Amino acid sequence: MTDTDPRVPAPVPASREQEIAARLAAATPGPWRVAGKREREGFVEGHILCPDECDASGERMLASTNYHYHDEADQQFIAHSRSDMEWLLAQLAAAREEARLLRGEVSKLRGAMELARHGLGLTSYTPDERIEHVVVALARSLAVSRQRTYRPVAALAAHQE
Repeated sequence: MTDTDPRVPAPVPASREQEIAARLAAATPGPWRVAGKREREGFVEGHILCPDECDASGERMLASTNYHYHDEADQQFIAHSRSDMEWLLAQLAAAREEARLLRGEVSKLRGAMELARHGLGLTSYTPDERIEHVVVALARSLAVSRQRTYRPVAALAAHQE
C-alpha cells in the first residue's frame, strides 16, 4: 500500500483539526443534555443544559430550541456534539499514532525483504522461482535435524505423488 493508494483516505489537514480543537476548547464545558420540554403557543420547547457550578441547580441553559424549527433529533445532536467531538478528536489522534507506528514497521519489513531477496539471490528470478527459493531457505533455517536433505519444492511435490 502506498501513500497514493485509493483505499487510504486523505489525511485531515492539521489546520482543520486545530480549528475544530480550538472551537471545542472555547465552548462551554460539558456534558450537555436536553431537558425542560414543554408546550408553549403551539411549539414544544426544549433546552440544552450544561454544568454550571455558580447556579443552585448545578446547570444552566446553554440553548433553547423548539420543535417547530428543530425536532428532538436535532436537540439530541446539539446536546451530544461536544462529547462526540471530544471522542472523535481522540480517535483521530490514536489513529494517526497507529498509522505512524505502522509506517515505521512497514519500512522495516520492506528493508528486511530487500535484504532477504539480495541474500537469496532473488533479483533475476520469476515470482514462482522466488517463492520456491524462499520456501527452501526457510525450510533450511527452521530445520530441527541436520540429517534431513532439503530438495527444491518442485522435487518434494514430485516425490510425494
